[in-house]
Amino acid sequence: MCTPIASHKPEKQEYLVPVKNCPKLYLRVHPTGTTSWIFRYYAPLTKKARKMTLGVYPSVSLASARNLWHENNKLLSQNIDPADYRIENKQQLLRKSKSTFNHFAWEHFEELKKTHKANTITRKKGRYQLLCDYIGDMPIDEIEPPKMLEVLLDIQQNSLNKQGKVTDKAERCAGIASDI
Repeated sequence: MCTPIASHKPEKQEYLVPVKNCPKLYLRVHPTGTTSWIFRYYAPLTKKARKMTLGVYPSVSLASARNLWHENNKLLSQNIDPADYRIENKQQLLRKSKSTFNHFAWEHFEELKKTHKANTITRKKGRYQLLCDYIGDMPIDEIEPPKMLEVLLDIQQNSLNKQGKVTDKAERCAGIASDI
């Protein structure tokens, strides 16, 4: 029978409690009472002992910790260091987020705020947001002319005035997109 997580009380020094049927997975109990999941392993290349925090309990449940344990063991079986893998994934995600249309659009918008009047900025902000709603998450180098045309045509179709006539919103959005 498993001992409930809540039964592990803080002591003067932190201690580790092994998780049944999950070698290398531990519950770390801090003197402050905080409990977190730890994955202890040997790095595939250096054979040095390493440990990696998987999250704080109860934010990361026992079931989630077991899933992470399973994923990390799978990486180890492929001679991949789980900590290095996690760092590389975070760096890749950061690089990707900094190359999106969204990133460049709002960076450009911040520069505009320095040189334009408040009412102009208010008007333009809506157009920036509109473009970002369509293509904000796309890497800027993947936005091809056909995609941009599709976006602008959709903006044009959805921005008719009360008389049903086309406004200049799509044209203004095109100008913004080309500036970015």
